[in-house]
Amino acid sequence: MQQFDLANLYVEASVFCAVVECGSFTKASIKLGIAQSTVSNKVQALETYLGYALMTRSTRSIKITALGLKLYDFVTNQQKLFNEYIQLQQTKKETIHGKVKLVLPEVVSYNLVTPYIGEFLQEHPDLELEIYYQHTELNLFKEKFDLAVVNHMPKQQTIKLKYLGKQQLFLYCTKEYISRYGLLTDLKDLANHLYTGPINHSYNAKKPVDFISQNHGDLSVENATRIKVTSMLSAKQLAMSGHAIAGGTDLVFADEINNGTFIKLIPRNIWR
Repeated sequence: MQQFDLANLYVEASVFCAVVECGSFTKASIKLGIAQSTVSNKVQALETYLGYALMTRSTRSIKITALGLKLYDFVTNQQKLFNEYIQLQQTKKETIHGKVKLVLPEVVSYNLVTPYIGEFLQEHPDLELEIYYQHTELNLFKEKFDLAVVNHMPKQQTIKLKYLGKQQLFLYCTKEYISRYGLLTDLKDLANHLYTGPINHSYNAKKPVDFISQNHGDLSVENATRIKVTSMLSAKQLAMSGHAIAGGTDLVFADEINNGTFIKLIPRNIWR
């Protein structure tokens, strides 16, 4: 009795199916990338094992027997089921599920992330998000966050870090502000204007405020303004009144700059 070798039988059956689909040993050998003699030997070995002919051969053509067609249908159906199973497992593997607790900076995510969260969750019904919009110092381990996008170096030493990039900060105001209080053209005159000063992630009002100035190089300006805020979005709304200058990024002010609501002041001077 012949030894049962499932792996070889599967290979031989696959070669036989290729011959059926191609209509000849020559075309099957080209499709499979193996010698024609190997194709013929595989089919003959399968016939020997099964004990019956799968096809009749002539010098010009081959004809599949009834038993050969039954085997072909069986093998191709099994291959289809196997492929469907693999695809299903791959889909399950790629499915995002569970609960994710994350921290996002409100300003950066306002246009880049937040508008797409709803659609993302609709596409992944097994996913639940807890999003904390903040920029303050936090302990990822203690507060059990899975992911955090921050603008400072976390104190925890064992977490995985990835640098995403940097943003340039500028000063913005409305035309109404200029008509009321004058145009700021030099950073050294900033103390004569009302502007939104920054508060850092530790809830400390940053002193001084550092700029990279085309005219003055690295320039530090005392953060002596009478209003300091943690949110660029709130700073923008505050400046919308026409009574203050706001610090922020083009990402936050882009629409208003395009429609003329805001003007970027001394644009070659970068707040850092």
